[in-house]
Amino acid sequence: MSIAADRSEPARKLVIAPNGSLSVSQAQRIFAGFCVLSIIIASIVTWQGLWPVWLFVGLELAVFGLSLYVSLRNNRYREVVSVYDDVIEVDAGRGRPERHWEFPRLLTQV
Repeated sequence: MSIAADRSEPARKLVIAPNGSLSVSQAQRIFAGFCVLSIIIASIVTWQGLWPVWLFVGLELAVFGLSLYVSLRNNRYREVVSVYDDVIEVDAGRGRPERHWEFPRLLTQV
């Protein structure tokens, strides 16, 4: 993720990431199972005459899907600390560097 072009390979490189164990395929399977279960229960309740339950099922599925999306989006955040001979670089972002910091190595402790 480093955006410096004329530096040699770093002496040390440290990648800091959140402990997100849920993958995209797992989230899709969980969401699909939750949708199927909610629709089955809503269908049974609708058959008994309580059709307004569909409004709540739709709201429930939208909130659950949004929360899964936000969780997966936050799992993509990374900070890459690269230690060179003369400078320490920190790049942070989701998928690509969004922020970049440089510190002189002489005055910095990691």
